[in-house]
Order: sequence, then C-alpha cells, then structure tokens
Amino acid sequence: VGYDGKDLHRLRRRFQEAAMADWQMDYSNMDDETAEGEFYLDSLAVYPHYRKRGIASQLLNRFIEHAASLGLPAALLVDKGNPSAERLYTSLGFEYCNDATWGGHAMRHLLHKLK
Repeated sequence: VGYDGKDLHRLRRRFQEAAMADWQMDYSNMDDETAEGEFYLDSLAVYPHYRKRGIASQLLNRFIEHAASLGLPAALLVDKGNPSAERLYTSLGFEYCNDATWGGHAMRHLLHKLK
C-alpha cells in the first residue's frame, strides 16, 4: 500500500474514525510518517512461505518506478529493530533520511531519490 504523502491526513481520517467507533481507540495524535513531496510505502508483506524468492525486491522496484513516474521520491519507514529489512531497502538504493518514531517504535525514514 502506497500513497502520495500530501494525502496522509485525508487518508488517515477514515482509519481514525473507524478505530474510535469500533474499538474506542483515539489515534488523533499519531506522528506523521510521511509528508508532501514523497510517495510513501505504507505497507508491504510477503507470506512467509514465499519469502527469500525476490518477491519483495520486485514489489519495491515497481514501487520506486511508480513513485518516479509521479515525479516523487519513494519513501518508507523501517523499524530500527529490523536490520534485515533495512539491508533490503538500502540494497535497492534507499538512503537514510532521518530518525522517526511511529506507533511507539524507533524508526528510520528512508528515501529513494529521483534519478
């Protein structure tokens, strides 16, 4: 799942409303994980049985290409406790941008710059 960072608050509003209605959980003070000027990868998952086959790399490369077609750098957060994922991202050209916190987790904000 990915989206233009400029749409973060509009997209998040629906989640926040549903979380409050269904679970009485208030997520109105969540940190922003992206911003205008980047195409943000919100979620990527590969079933365990299919891992180590290059699927994530293919999906990420397509994501990078799509971001570039929009004239935006690709961006994502990676949990500091997940060095394997960070190695994958950096092997595909993502670079460290800054530290972030999301959902109480220490994260790294990575960016794949436009060429």
